[in-house]
Amino acid sequence: MANKALTSLILGSFWLFSGLPIQENTAPKVKIHVPNNNNSISWNRVVPYRITVSDLEDGSSAYDEIAMNEVILTIKYVPDATKANDFLATEAKKNWDTLSWMGRNACFTCHRAKDKLIGPSFSEIAKRYSEQPDSVLFLVQKIMNGGKGNWGEQIMPAQPHLLPEQVEGVIKWILRNGKAEDLNYFSGLEGAFRTRAKPADGEKNGLYVLQAHYLDHGLKGNSPDGKLGSDSLFLRLD
Repeated sequence: MANKALTSLILGSFWLFSGLPIQENTAPKVKIHVPNNNNSISWNRVVPYRITVSDLEDGSSAYDEIAMNEVILTIKYVPDATKANDFLATEAKKNWDTLSWMGRNACFTCHRAKDKLIGPSFSEIAKRYSEQPDSVLFLVQKIMNGGKGNWGEQIMPAQPHLLPEQVEGVIKWILRNGKAEDLNYFSGLEGAFRTRAKPADGEKNGLYVLQAHYLDHGLKGNSPDGKLGSDSLFLRLD
């Protein structure tokens, strides 16, 4: 035991004083690409987007090394452009952990924020259940145990591997944010969204805040030391 302790001490001293760098996980680089070079868009138009991700440990989206469902884009309409930076500094970051968790656990395979996919949209879920008593407990059990009949005959696969407290946190987030008309979110590396119709009152100061983020898998695929990379873009409405 004494020899083993001495060996560990010697090796530790070598790494400490050898000057060799201690390897650390690096944050991914995320970039949003849109066709508008001047960062302005029109009312009631479809806006395509593309997201690229590169990470020293996880790889690059250019070589299909990044899990697409773990790349998240949030789109927020801010009617007062002067408050866009405030949104990025406060409210936007509150969504990151939940949406990253949803991406890693394949929630976006069957659900979207506003539109029906295989299952109901999160907006539809929020509208149906946000005012019902005991809805959180009911939905947690539905996700954990699976089933069908609440939204037609489509089966909700059971998710027994998830932690109930994590599922509860996500359900509360969906019920709190699902009905927000000015917030949308997508998973994947490319897609499109439609801007809102021009208001009758001639509103001129609104803009869209796009924010893409990706949480990497850590130094050796261990997510506890994962780091977040993000990119933000303001699109003014003309």
